[in-house]
Amino acid sequence: MPRFCSKICLIILDGWGIGKKDFSNAIHRAGTPNIDWIKKYYPMISLQASGIAVGLPFNKAGNSEVGHLTLGTGQILYQYSVRISQSIQNGSFFQNPALLEIYNHVKKNNSTLHLAGLLSDNIVHSSYKHLIALLD
Repeated sequence: MPRFCSKICLIILDGWGIGKKDFSNAIHRAGTPNIDWIKKYYPMISLQASGIAVGLPFNKAGNSEVGHLTLGTGQILYQYSVRISQSIQNGSFFQNPALLEIYNHVKKNNSTLHLAGLLSDNIVHSSYKHLIALLD
C-alpha cells in the first residue's frame, strides 16, 4: 500500500513564473534562498497558467483571476470571453433570448440602445469582436 504524506502545503507565487536562468530573469538574478531550499527538499510541480490550460485561447497569457479559478475548480473553466466568442462562432450568440428580447423591444418602440462595456483585443476580459457581433 502506498504511503501518503499527512500534510500538504499549496504555495501560490503570483507572477513568479519559470524562465531562463540568465540575466533576463529578475527572479533568478535576485537570489531566492528560501524558495530554493523548499524546492530542494520538498516535491513540487509547476502548472500551466496560460492558454487553453486555464480556459483562454491558445498562447494567451493568463492572470491571477483565471489561475485561481482553475485551481479552485480543479478543471479547465472556459472564461466568459472565450464562451462568448465560441457562441458567436457557432451562431448561438445571435439566438440568445435576452439579446433578442432587447433587440425586439428597441425595434418595436423605436428606442435607443446604449451599450457599455470593455473594449480590447486582450481576450481575458473582453474582445472588440464581441462589440462587432452585438452591432451585427
